Amino acid sequence: MDMTPSKYLNILPEKYDTDKLLDCYNNFQDMADQICISSPDGKTFVEESGNTWTIEKMLSYDKLNTYFRGTYVDEVYNDLNDKYGICRARFMRLTKLNRAYSYHQDWTPRIHIPLKTDRNSLFLVEDNVIKMHNIGTTYKLDTRYRHTALNLGSADRIHMVFCLTK
Repeated sequence: MDMTPSKYLNILPEKYDTDKLLDCYNNFQDMADQICISSPDGKTFVEESGNTWTIEKMLSYDKLNTYFRGTYVDEVYNDLNDKYGICRARFMRLTKLNRAYSYHQDWTPRIHIPLKTDRNSLFLVEDNVIKMHNIGTTYKLDTRYRHTALNLGSADRIHMVFCLTK
């Protein structure tokens, strides 16, 4: 069951076909736990770990990577960009070996589209539990608050994540 909208989470009206999105993702799934959909050069699929992010660097991730051009990922990216203004788009996976991210804050809110998830995956935002269990649903999460994502189950959790430009 999803959390109701709150000051941290809004459910957006867009719904997307997760089978089509996972078809694109599956070509890269063994490459890394984060696959860049967009990048500064339109060619970078994996970021170096430990990057120090500035808002300028985040905003430079505005070119859809060549592999995704002409695919359903391209359609989703352009639809969300036209409606909300996005950059730095990624497929993000948490596994049973890589279960969580650090507790941190981001420069801008994020749009999430769960592609694969279960009741054992959740977010903590300012110590509040938030769940996004409806695959294909588009959520806006205010990640300017301290937050993390957790996968406490045995199956992978995969989301498409987009940074908002504002």
